[in-house]
Amino acid sequence: MIEKIFYDEILPECSSSKLVIGDFSPTIFFDVKIEEENINTFKKDVINPKPILVINNKREFNKALNEYVVRGIDFYYKGVINHDNIKSLIAYVFSNATNEDLANPVLFLKLRKAFFDFIPSVNSIKKNILGYDGKISINKLKPNLEAPLSFEVEVNNEEQIYIFPNIILV
Repeated sequence: MIEKIFYDEILPECSSSKLVIGDFSPTIFFDVKIEEENINTFKKDVINPKPILVINNKREFNKALNEYVVRGIDFYYKGVINHDNIKSLIAYVFSNATNEDLANPVLFLKLRKAFFDFIPSVNSIKKNILGYDGKISINKLKPNLEAPLSFEVEVNNEEQIYIFPNIILV
């Protein structure tokens, strides 16, 4: 199901800039080049060039994509597997990819999957780094953002409270 959604829906829709996920049409576009199958959707557009997803090894790519989606469904959607959840996870992860990420998508997907397993200890951060009393929160973000977690810090001494800007953990 994951590969079917990716190859039959996401690739043609993103290469034609007409992605649809449920009732939404997010502006996500890229071309694809699959070396093994001699597929290349790239069309030279000097005014609006699209990034190019390069798949050098389809088997390795499919494995990394499946592992990312399975773990992402648990992380973002509490295990609810449906068409739109799968499609949105795949589309949003590539919408946040750099050109370097798109040139190395297996490594990129493995890195993104590793984010789901990174749960830092709030108590060790508070005691060892800040040295002040305060509140630290690590919050889960939506899948369309560039990272799955954000870090919020509020530090206080006995006179004032300092609220720091949110940091996205990437």
